Amino acid sequence: MSPISSDRSLQDDIKNLFKLLPPGVNPFEFIIKYLYEKNFPPTSNASIIVLKIFFSFHLLICFFCISILILPFFKGKRDSMWVFKKLYISDGQNLRLHPSPLYFLNSGMIMAISQFFGSVSSVLYILLLLRSSKDTEYRAKAKSIKFLSPMLNFEFFAYWVMAWNSLYTKLYSGAFYTTNMNSKQRCTVPPFIYNFLFVTFPFISIFIDVYYLKILMDSMSQQSSAWFDLLENLKVGSKIWEDIMEPSTDTMKHANLMNKIMENTNKSEVLARSLLWSLDLVVERFRNLCITWTIVLFITCVVLFIYSLWSFLSLIYQSIRPKFPKPANNIPVLTCSRNKTKQQNQFLTQAEVPVSPQIKIIRQKLRFLTFRASVMVFSISISIIICMIGSITPVRIATDPSWRSIMCWVPLISGSIASLPITYQCWRLCNDGEEIHKSAHKRLASTTDCLDYVNAPRGNDISASIISIQPSNPATSSELSAAAEEFPLEDVIYVCDKRVDKYNQDQIKKI
Repeated sequence: MSPISSDRSLQDDIKNLFKLLPPGVNPFEFIIKYLYEKNFPPTSNASIIVLKIFFSFHLLICFFCISILILPFFKGKRDSMWVFKKLYISDGQNLRLHPSPLYFLNSGMIMAISQFFGSVSSVLYILLLLRSSKDTEYRAKAKSIKFLSPMLNFEFFAYWVMAWNSLYTKLYSGAFYTTNMNSKQRCTVPPFIYNFLFVTFPFISIFIDVYYLKILMDSMSQQSSAWFDLLENLKVGSKIWEDIMEPSTDTMKHANLMNKIMENTNKSEVLARSLLWSLDLVVERFRNLCITWTIVLFITCVVLFIYSLWSFLSLIYQSIRPKFPKPANNIPVLTCSRNKTKQQNQFLTQAEVPVSPQIKIIRQKLRFLTFRASVMVFSISISIIICMIGSITPVRIATDPSWRSIMCWVPLISGSIASLPITYQCWRLCNDGEEIHKSAHKRLASTTDCLDYVNAPRGNDISASIISIQPSNPATSSELSAAAEEFPLEDVIYVCDKRVDKYNQDQIKKI
């Protein structure tokens, strides 16, 4: 049984409509007025004000994203204007471990482009709603969801790019490298698999979304056609009713008009059933679209975004914390309080060490990245809640005007919240990228024994970097990983292996 047929609220309203009919009133005009008030009530002033605020906000975001994209050309920083890099993984002897490269994306540029198109879709969606609030017939013909879906798609892709950059940096640290009997490093998972997953999941998700959107718009077109056919037939019936009520109408003409109005009434019933059937299709397909988006956003948020980003943040946090060898007699068993206090004071004195400028930069970027990640997770959660509401109560959204007036601007909340950290991150990538780039290169110059740095070709050619897997200091590795995530380096992405622990133990023994 279809959703609307099981609810039957609209059908009951139509049956009880004639009980509310005042005497001496044209019933067809009364039905037309009732249907317009029931399905297309006037938009409230509060909703119009909210839509105008969102319109101004997303218009500013569009101009800001354009400035971020074109500003490097005026500053002469064209080296940062790349979309992706090919990164080849090699061992200590410069032998490639895998023939396929790892495609590392420039999150700053891609997220700025994605946010720009998402804000453009939001602006068009708001303009459509504002135009519909003034014209009832245009509101019946308009399909605002055709702009709502691209807005969600671009928002989802921005989340996806940031999550995968975090996942790449996390997976290609020492955790995913092993040492075999010959002390040769090999990656447990080839880069091709990660590239394949990165490309296929968003394309499959967008393909399914476009498919459900197409069939939803087809059903909305059928509903719109059935709606206007019913209105036209009711207008014809209203004209016949006025001719019947004319006192000068003779008996023969009156009988013909009565036959016509009976035919018109029967046709109106058929068109009303067709309208209810098309409304059933709209509700069912709208529910399928909301369920699809709930699953996609849930996978992006919980399985990928939270896991990859927060594990990456914890990796940086653990790496930049000062590590000291634990004294063997840290907790003595049979000692006096004087010796114990002396040992504790010695331990506290060891912890008071100066922090390098690179560590300070990483800590600052870590705080910014943590805040932006929290805001993005909150934004994705709002989108998931909105999609869940659409999948649970599609009948109310389709038949209740108050629900429709609220749900027309509620989807703009998540995109507006997410646009702030996304735009801020893109601005920092554009504004502070040169400083972090120089800092990372200085650090590379001081650790030539730990990293084999290979210059990448510039110009229009695709840049290709080689990841060298050699023992290194863990703090250095975290700084470079953080720089790769926060400000993707142009020439190198650093990866260490599990021999770092053995290297650190040797250094501790020397101390």
